[in-house]
Amino acid sequence: MFFLLVQGRRTRGRALGQRSAFCGHCLDKSLQDVVEIEETRHVYFIDVWSGGRRVLARCHACGGVMPAVRRDESSASESTQCIDAFLDASAPELLRAGKGNAVTALGSVLGFAGFVALGAVAMELGDLQPGYPVGIALFLAALALVVVLVRASYARAQPAVVRAVFAAVIEARLRNAIARTGESAARIAERARAIGYADLAAQLDAPRFRALSAPAA
Repeated sequence: MFFLLVQGRRTRGRALGQRSAFCGHCLDKSLQDVVEIEETRHVYFIDVWSGGRRVLARCHACGGVMPAVRRDESSASESTQCIDAFLDASAPELLRAGKGNAVTALGSVLGFAGFVALGAVAMELGDLQPGYPVGIALFLAALALVVVLVRASYARAQPAVVRAVFAAVIEARLRNAIARTGESAARIAERARAIGYADLAAQLDAPRFRALSAPAA
C-alpha cells in the first residue's frame, strides 16, 4: 500500500511601505523596505497552522533583514537609536542559535526512540527465530545506550554551544556598534535589559564582551 502525504510551508508577504532608520546589521541610517510576513503550514495545500505574522525591514544599503520594531524614539539620541537597531537585529540571532541546538537535541531523542523500537522488533524476531536477530537486538540496545550518553553530555554542554554560536555571529557587529556609539558592551547590555531583551543582555554580559570598550579618542 502506498500513501502520499503532501505537506509543506507557505510564506506570504505584504509590502507596508518604507522607513528611514538605523540598520541593525551595517548600523548605518538608511532607507528600508517594510514587509509583513505570514508563514503557514499546509497539508494537501490546505492551511492548517499559522506561525503568526512578523513585520520585517530590509536595509537598502547592506540588504540586511531585521524585525521592524515600532518604538517611540522621538527624544532618543542617534547613539541610542543605533544601539536599539543593533539589539533588534541581534535578538533573533540568539533565538536561532538556541533553536538550532534544540533541533539537534530533538534528533538525538528521536534517534534513541528509533533504536529502542528496532531493538524491540529484533527481540521479537529472535523469540520466533533464535540466532542472529538476538545479536542484532543487543547491538541496537548498545547503540541506544551510546545515544543516551552522548545526549546527556550534549545537554550539559548546550549553554556553552549556544554562547559560542551566538558570539561567532555577533562579535564583529558588536565591535562596530561600540566604535560608532562610543558605548561599552556593558552599557549596551544594560540597554538590552531595559527594552526587554533579557536573554540577549545575559549573553552580552559574558566576560569576552564586557571587556570590550570604545577606543580612546
